[in-house]
Amino acid sequence: MKRWSDESRQYSSNPSTHQSNNPSIHQSNNPTIHYSRNPLLRFFMNRIGPIQLFAEIKRRENRVTYRGLDTESGRIVLVKIFAPASVPDEAALARFQQEAAIYASLNHPNVVKLVKFGVAENRSYLALEFIEGQNLRALLLQRSPLPNDIAICITLSLLAGLAEIHRHEIIHRDLKPENLMVGHDGLVKICDFDLALNPALRDNSIAERLSGTPGYFSPEAILGEPLTPRSDLFAAGVILYEMFAGAKPFAAPTASGEMNAVIRLPHLAPAKLNRAIPAEIEPLINRLLAKSPAERPESAEAVLSRIMERFPVPDARKAQTLRRFLDDPQSYQSVIVAPPSTTLIKPVARRANISWRIAAGVTLVVFVTGLGYMQFIKPTQVPKNGQSAMAPETVLREDSLQRRVEKKSTAGNSLPGPPGAKGEDVKTAPGLALDVAAEIKAPPQRAIVVRSVPWAYFFVNGDSIGQVPCVTPSLLAGQNHTFVFKKPNFPTLSYAARIDSTTADTLVFSLWERVAQVEIRINPWAEFYLNGELQEASAKNPNLVLLPGEHHFRFKNPGLGEKAEAIFLRAGETRRLEVNMFQRQNN
Repeated sequence: MKRWSDESRQYSSNPSTHQSNNPSIHQSNNPTIHYSRNPLLRFFMNRIGPIQLFAEIKRRENRVTYRGLDTESGRIVLVKIFAPASVPDEAALARFQQEAAIYASLNHPNVVKLVKFGVAENRSYLALEFIEGQNLRALLLQRSPLPNDIAICITLSLLAGLAEIHRHEIIHRDLKPENLMVGHDGLVKICDFDLALNPALRDNSIAERLSGTPGYFSPEAILGEPLTPRSDLFAAGVILYEMFAGAKPFAAPTASGEMNAVIRLPHLAPAKLNRAIPAEIEPLINRLLAKSPAERPESAEAVLSRIMERFPVPDARKAQTLRRFLDDPQSYQSVIVAPPSTTLIKPVARRANISWRIAAGVTLVVFVTGLGYMQFIKPTQVPKNGQSAMAPETVLREDSLQRRVEKKSTAGNSLPGPPGAKGEDVKTAPGLALDVAAEIKAPPQRAIVVRSVPWAYFFVNGDSIGQVPCVTPSLLAGQNHTFVFKKPNFPTLSYAARIDSTTADTLVFSLWERVAQVEIRINPWAEFYLNGELQEASAKNPNLVLLPGEHHFRFKNPGLGEKAEAIFLRAGETRRLEVNMFQRQNN
């Protein structure tokens, strides 16, 4: 009687192989002995070629990943075995072989290296260097945003590895924190090339398919346009945003929401989430996240050179800094990454210049105060020509100050004009206007939590705040504001809001109360136009969310003709519109 483990079934889709001398299959006349139940037997017999397999790490549709031991070199390796679940998949096997070829073409300290590639027992496998450490996602879960020096070290390593990949005309296509390994030795390596494209080895079926991770897709990938190395730069920009700002730039509850945000919506400025972000990094992230590939940097090499000019961190120091961080991410204290010496000189000169200006300003204030006091203690003399006896500079200063005060003061509280002004009495000393202006302060800010039903992207006075509902409050000054909510497949909604001392700490907006819904049913089918614009097929988008008011529908079927409908919708209303194209034909 012959038995084999469930793991062995996954490795061979041909039942005849179970009768072979495959070392992964235990055959015995004793039905009570089963290597999957005997750890010692399983240890010695679960292997492929010269590699001893230890533990399964990940299982996917047509491949299984193990941790193993290369018995020839004695090193620990990561083993990927091509294992189709049922019938052989030639296209999947070709992609697996392409991945191995891509690994074999790369040799860089910031890219995972290929150790072995071959076929054993009719199974293709590849062995990669095993990284003792964790991926970037695990680090971000422990501390986010990352300290600036740690984020810079990882950024430099990421760009160096990406520049090497692009030099070989390879597009990774799946850059994300999960595919960046940070080893205990402080080295950062890019891994997982199963979706990568190489012009020399490109499989068109792969290139035409949208593959990867939503939220890291470039806009051109979502739109089905040709991919270039700048598509990887977009994903690198998303990774940098997460490291420095501590959040995803295009977060949404669903994959379609994330892709819609990537194409249509601007990202929130990283400095609004982390004020400590280096000034040189924020504009770089903004360029990497540009919607158009032409607006992004020309290459990873160019971005790397620009950052190295500002933060020239040697490889040894990068590794040392990362090792210190990995020892205890929570209590790690950031170390300032030293800029070039030419940059260090500038702040010193600037401080001296500022100190001189402060001293000159104090002297000027003392002089003006004394002049004002003298004008106050002696009568103001007005020449016969009606002009003020004050110096021309003083008159200009008082006039400009008066105009600023009048703009800030409310109606009915206007201040008197400068002494000697035509048609006005002199009731106050010139120095009094300074005191009143000093008392006028900006309106206080309120911490307001904004929620919406359903979720939406939230804008205040044109500035993107992020996705709501959100537990993080927004700081809003006590004045009038324009709130705008944007959501995929939803009309843009605007609200006028007044923030003052009586405003509640939490504001909840029901977007459903401001819109109407239309459920469309077409028999048998038809293209339909809404207010003159062609819409998606009703089967894919049966419900439309529209603003209240009159809307015009036109339905068109090549064999059944056209039909038009006009409906008036009220806010909060749900309307069902049934269209029978056959009825039109019968008439």
